[in-house]
Amino acid sequence: MGAAGESGPLGAWHVATRGPDGWRIERVGPGGLEDHPPTAADYAASLPSRPRDDLVEPFLACGGTMAAFERREDGLRKALGVRVIPYRTQPVLVAQPLTADTDRREFAEVYPILARCEGLSRYHWDTPLYRELCVAMGLHPDERRPRYRPRYRGLAGELERWLGDVYTDRAAPFSPRDEAKLAAFDLLDLMRADRLPDPGLLDRLRRRWVRVDPGYVPRFGELERLVESDELLAGETAAGGMPVTAVEFLPSRHGAGHRASIYGFYGAHEPDGWVARDYAGLRGIALEPDADALRERTWLRTVVRRLREQGVLFLTPARAEAYLGSDEAAYWAWREGGPARRRVRSPSSIERMLWRVLPPDMPLDRKLTRRADGV
Repeated sequence: MGAAGESGPLGAWHVATRGPDGWRIERVGPGGLEDHPPTAADYAASLPSRPRDDLVEPFLACGGTMAAFERREDGLRKALGVRVIPYRTQPVLVAQPLTADTDRREFAEVYPILARCEGLSRYHWDTPLYRELCVAMGLHPDERRPRYRPRYRGLAGELERWLGDVYTDRAAPFSPRDEAKLAAFDLLDLMRADRLPDPGLLDRLRRRWVRVDPGYVPRFGELERLVESDELLAGETAAGGMPVTAVEFLPSRHGAGHRASIYGFYGAHEPDGWVARDYAGLRGIALEPDADALRERTWLRTVVRRLREQGVLFLTPARAEAYLGSDEAAYWAWREGGPARRRVRSPSSIERMLWRVLPPDMPLDRKLTRRADGV
């Protein structure tokens, strides 16, 4: 017997029986036995046969209420299940044959309501016909409906309605219009209140956004501003997995140079994912990441911003190359010891002797010291 949490409850049970005068349809209201309300899996287990495909088990495992429809004729019992299975943030009414040799069309010939469902192609959560059909079948039209953070509810509702109108418009795969629909789904996922937004998803959305048709999406300018900002992550945490990025530190008074892997959104972290307990001690001179990477990767931008705030000095690749050839970098690589990640010249024996008494001029170290003092 399936558990309700695994297969979902059985809702209304519609039975069409063929008699001398045609079809007689009876609707058994939601539920069933008072002491043991049947689940969708319970109902499916009571049927005489199963289809030959492998779609029934995934359909039953989707959860949510299932409405059952039966055709009984000449001692033969056939069944069809219907439930709302959202595709990301879009409601989808899915009809699945539950018995062998069963076709949805033969049920649409008997049940007018299923014929109307077959003709429903463009709809969203608030489409009147969608809601009417759900109620008539014994389904809740808002079951498993996504919830959005208060400040995005209006915009999310508009995007949902737009997707309902265009989702089946047959835009070519990977075309600017197809990319626009996929980007809208990403945006809606990032606006949700019933799950935590994923910085990785925002990174992927930014890469997709440049391929979007601006004239196709409603309120494009407002959406673009959201995509390019970190507002969608403000005050939230990441969903699934810890973002990670690497920052390369150059020789300085804080070490001979190393590559730091910085993770986010674990333990006691700040709203932007920063774990001060583990990374507040990072100091020194670092190689500034590529501009494209900074533009596209949310977590990388967060890390660079946080490190700047705690005094890390970032150098462009050109400045870093010049610095690595300077006496200052050679001094710190020699003084701190250990292998440097970047090639730094080795000081001569005379320089080493001299630097024990009088270190070379170190303009970047002075800048670091002023930063540490808050100057």
